[in-house]
This record gives sequence, structure tokens and C-alpha cells, in this order.
Amino acid sequence: MATLVLRADKFNAYRRLAGLDTDASLAQKIGVDPTTVYRVLNGRTAMSAKFIAGIVQIFGADLFADLFEIVADDLEEIA
Repeated sequence: MATLVLRADKFNAYRRLAGLDTDASLAQKIGVDPTTVYRVLNGRTAMSAKFIAGIVQIFGADLFADLFEIVADDLEEIA
């Protein structure tokens, strides 16, 4: 199974352009708790479907490939 990873460098650039400089402002926009934003962005918890959908809603589906990377698990690379 593959994992969806947020591309932090590109995400932070788009986030600044959108004026979402704080975790609280981003959280409010996507409808999650600011603590959730902090934990996801610092790798302490996995992104939920709600978090991913919120990011796509804010930035648009056309930026999905810029904002996210699909990383194959080690077992998939061997097969």
C-alpha cells in the first residue's frame, strides 16, 4: 500500500500566498482543530481524509500533484 505525503516546501509556499500564516487560520479554513494541523505538519499524526479534502478545497484539485506525493511502501518496490 502507498502513503500520501504532503510536500512541505510547496505546501508552505501556497499557504503563504493564500494568507494562511498560522495553524489556527489554516485549521479554521479546513474545519479541523489547530492542534491537528500542528501534528500533521510536524509528522506526529497522519493526514485524515477531512484534512486532505480541506487542502484540496482551499488550493484546488489542479494543485494536488504539487501538494502531495504518493510514496510506495518498501514491499511494493520489491514486487
